[in-house]
Amino acid sequence: MHRTEGDNHDDHEFTNGPPATTIEDDWLNSVQEEICEVIEDAGITLKTAATETNNQLLAALIVSFCARAAAPGSAAASGTPGQIAYDATHIYVCIGTDTWVRGGLAAW
Repeated sequence: MHRTEGDNHDDHEFTNGPPATTIEDDWLNSVQEEICEVIEDAGITLKTAATETNNQLLAALIVSFCARAAAPGSAAASGTPGQIAYDATHIYVCIGTDTWVRGGLAAW
């Protein structure tokens, strides 16, 4: 991703002019590909103009941030730093490669 470099930008921000900032094709392609990457990384197949529902990015964000990972079987189970998982009794956080900590869940 990069900021606009189109003619008439103001410190890489769009202006409405006159004259307005030129929207360049490489900037639009960059925005498109950034969004498509999030959608495809979530396992969602991109739609076409004929099948578009205008909700794929939202669905991808929900998958990415709200998906429930399986609870690790031990503190040394396979994991990537930042992963979060939970079950009925604990929340688990991977704090280093294959290094998990957990906290108990209780009503309050």
